[in-house]
Amino acid sequence: MNVFQYRFNGGTLIVTNIRDDDATFMQTIEKYIDLLNQYKVYGTVEVTLENLRRRHNSKLTSIA
Repeated sequence: MNVFQYRFNGGTLIVTNIRDDDATFMQTIEKYIDLLNQYKVYGTVEVTLENLRRRHNSKLTSIA
């Protein structure tokens, strides 16, 4: 299990369960970070990559 940690304006995003064969995960993470900054989310947000992709089109509040 690989873990990616990224700082955004209001805190830290931690994405878990990244597979080695997953080449497009950075695009998904960058889109989500843009949403976190847009909605001014603060604190630490931890999510699996699978849940991030599944809920990407849902309301941000349901994930964070």
